[in-house]
Amino acid sequence: MAPIIDHLFNPAGRIGRKTFIVSAAGFLLLGVVCAVVPVAGQIVSLAMLWPWTVIAIKRLHDMNRSGTLAIVMAVASACLGAAGSLVAVLALNPALFLAVASVMAIAGLVVGFAALAFIIWLAIGVGSQGSNRFG
Repeated sequence: MAPIIDHLFNPAGRIGRKTFIVSAAGFLLLGVVCAVVPVAGQIVSLAMLWPWTVIAIKRLHDMNRSGTLAIVMAVASACLGAAGSLVAVLALNPALFLAVASVMAIAGLVVGFAALAFIIWLAIGVGSQGSNRFG
């Protein structure tokens, strides 16, 4: 497998802090661009979910931890995105929209802050020295 494809799509192995930070910066930059492009941006954001998860799993592996937490964060983000699409449909009913949008705003803040804390932890966490159970 080509190195970049393996890096982004194969969760086996480990990556260090520097590789994670460079990869995360690229994904964050692409995410900002996607945020301003209505439909295509959402499709690209959805397509980025697995590569983001893979680099998080590899970073957790470097810290000698299971990738389960990365999967949990990806599922939470995907569910929040799907719920956001539902809220957009509910805009046709103003009363229901306001109630659901309020809950979604709170959920978005919680998941957003959790994701930010997770990314910062992965960026600054010390990897295990030498071999570990992940390579």
